[in-house]
Amino acid sequence: MVGHFLDDFDGYDSYIWFEEGMVEYISRKYFLTEEEFQAEKICNQSLVELFQKKYSWHSLNDFGSSTYDKNYASIFYEYWRSFLTVDKLVENLGSVQAVLDSYHLWANTEKTLPLLNWFVQQKLIEKEI
Repeated sequence: MVGHFLDDFDGYDSYIWFEEGMVEYISRKYFLTEEEFQAEKICNQSLVELFQKKYSWHSLNDFGSSTYDKNYASIFYEYWRSFLTVDKLVENLGSVQAVLDSYHLWANTEKTLPLLNWFVQQKLIEKEI
């Protein structure tokens, strides 16, 4: 993962969801069996649905330092959503490397759009989780 993310932390809050989601995705994908991974994914989907009622839907672009000022459940809610969004990107693009390549394409733009909005605009993902 080293070298895959921007070294410049300007605007980091606009894509921290991606870094955290990618870490969650890779650790689960490569250390769990496929059956365990799918079970974890289903569990995360259920937890997001459950906690969305309590914490409401908001953009993952808002995942940032203020996220950590809240309680543990609300923090994990952001991680579950980030993981599921990265999972959907990998599913749509075919591999972790393809997702990272797309990230680098965005990184080489003017970054007028937050990363997540750029993924949606490029039709790499339909919408946020």
